[in-house]
Amino acid sequence: MLKVYKRKLLIGLMILLVLFALIFILALVDLQRGVPLFGTGLRYDVENVTVIILSILSIVKVIREIIKVEHQ
Repeated sequence: MLKVYKRKLLIGLMILLVLFALIFILALVDLQRGVPLFGTGLRYDVENVTVIILSILSIVKVIREIIKVEHQ
């Protein structure tokens, strides 16, 4: 039972990791093009850099969670 939970948790974390990586790449490409990612009303560079920083922090958090789950 615990193995099934652990496997599903790891799959979910890997999906989150890929999702945050895609958001990071999209924000980086839009920053280079000069287009805002979401169009929230902020300048495009402020918005995209904020999304990039939050994506990096989220990727680090997900990797830490994966390591924590693997070492239990």
